[in-house]
Amino acid sequence: MSSSTFQLSFVIPVYNEEKRVDDLAKEIKEFESQSTLSFEVVIADDGSKDDTISAINSHEYFSRLSSAGKLKIAQLEKNQGKGGALKKGVEVAEGDHILTMDADTQMSPLNILNWKKRANAELPDDEIFIGSRPHPDSKLEVEPKRKMMGKVFNLIIRFLTGLPFLDTQNGFKLYPREIGKLLFSQLRNKGWAHDVEILIRAVYMGIPVRDMPVECKIMDDSKVNPIRDSIGMFLQSIKIVFMTTFFWAFIVPIKNFKKQRFGFIETRKYPDYEKFREESIFRMFFLLIFFVLVFVLPIMSTDYGISGDEWIQNEYGKEIYAYFFEGNDRVLYPQNRPQFYDGIIYYSGGFELLCATIYKTLGIENEYMVRHVVNSLFGVLLFFFTGLVALELTRSWKGAVIAVLFIVLTS
Repeated sequence: MSSSTFQLSFVIPVYNEEKRVDDLAKEIKEFESQSTLSFEVVIADDGSKDDTISAINSHEYFSRLSSAGKLKIAQLEKNQGKGGALKKGVEVAEGDHILTMDADTQMSPLNILNWKKRANAELPDDEIFIGSRPHPDSKLEVEPKRKMMGKVFNLIIRFLTGLPFLDTQNGFKLYPREIGKLLFSQLRNKGWAHDVEILIRAVYMGIPVRDMPVECKIMDDSKVNPIRDSIGMFLQSIKIVFMTTFFWAFIVPIKNFKKQRFGFIETRKYPDYEKFREESIFRMFFLLIFFVLVFVLPIMSTDYGISGDEWIQNEYGKEIYAYFFEGNDRVLYPQNRPQFYDGIIYYSGGFELLCATIYKTLGIENEYMVRHVVNSLFGVLLFFFTGLVALELTRSWKGAVIAVLFIVLTS
């Protein structure tokens, strides 16, 4: 049984939203009339320069909520960005579940009632629900241009982060209170790309995240500039991916090595804290081995001699290059081949063409040095994927490290 006064906290970031106060009040009032869930509204003001807060305080409906103790206003002195406003709002929220939603009410809080039905009439206790416009059950009124740009941006984010979600930037997200407060307390990005950071942290911590359908309507006066803001979010996302990956790959293992505890993980992905500590350290060793090999093997390869048939392969690569880039079709005929080995045409020539293209394009005279360096980098990939296969088989980074060390030392 929950000890919280409210079942839901609506955390709504606002910045110069004076003209939207009436629509916002209408949506929340409609939710109140159709739901038995107790709720509070947390207005997170991001340093508005207009009369947004005055309009809220003087509004009849919000005044009634305030008198009932169901309205909080968390204000930032200076504009920090949507992420900064949400962080402040989540900090003061008291509900069992925290719903972040935009002030433009593109997605009504009534979506929560549909989510309850899909979740067997219960809100999640240990899972994040995120509104997903691409969800097959979603009902949308979205401009085609904005819809297409959203798909392209999300594809880029998925490529950069590995996140499987189809709508990372949707502001309509539901968090159990403990999880929401935990994730937002660690939030560093205060701009539009804060959603990416939140989801990456959730995935790293093993917190389940589920895409949920939404009903979404067109908002003609949206403040989002599709081109400018997409570029900004893209650049911020690159920074977030680098910083978060570095933190989990190196900072956490180093602190674990020093036996500094991370209490927020103990009840999540790794209930066995000692297992988490050991795994994080071996994961760091795995990455360090990979980075060392990337530098050491190419340097070592420059001292290698030419193998018995390497000159045959090298000449074949130059013939393929001449066919594609110089119009010379000698590679198609077995007669008069300089290496006197007609069977070479049955060999795959992709690697040979790659090497020939590199040393011819860059004007490198030492052809065999290029071949050896490229070959060593392919070797690094072999070691890396061998480790990943071992990880999949053993479900342990320790197993991955042992597999990589074995193949490296016996190669």
